[in-house]
Amino acid sequence: MTPPLSPKTIIDAGIKAVLVCINGKFFDSTFLGREYDLDLLNDLPPGVDPCGENGEFHTFVYDAPHFSSPIPITLGAKVDKLYTPNSEESDEPECGATPAWDTTFHFQDLLLEN
Repeated sequence: MTPPLSPKTIIDAGIKAVLVCINGKFFDSTFLGREYDLDLLNDLPPGVDPCGENGEFHTFVYDAPHFSSPIPITLGAKVDKLYTPNSEESDEPECGATPAWDTTFHFQDLLLEN
C-alpha cells in the first residue's frame, strides 16, 4: 500500500489547487480562492488538517503534471450558506439532545476562461 502524500509533497509535485469551500468554524471567507501552497499551510489555524481531511476545506485542482494542460479558471462570486438541522421532529435525536452542527460554509465560484 502506498503511503498518503504529505501536503509539501503534493505542492512539490507541481499539483496546483485553490480552496473552493471552507468551513466557517475554522476560516473566514478571506481563505476562499487561495492557492494551496506553503503560504496557505503556514496560515492554517491550529488544529486544521493541512489536507482538509476533517471537512475543514475542499480544493479544486486546476493543474497537475499528468494534465495535458492547466484548466483555465478565474475566481467568481463568493457565496455563504448556513446549514442548520431540519426542524422536523424526525431529525431530532432520540435522546432528546439538541443538534449542534449549525455551520456556515463559504464557497468560491470558479469560471472557466475561454
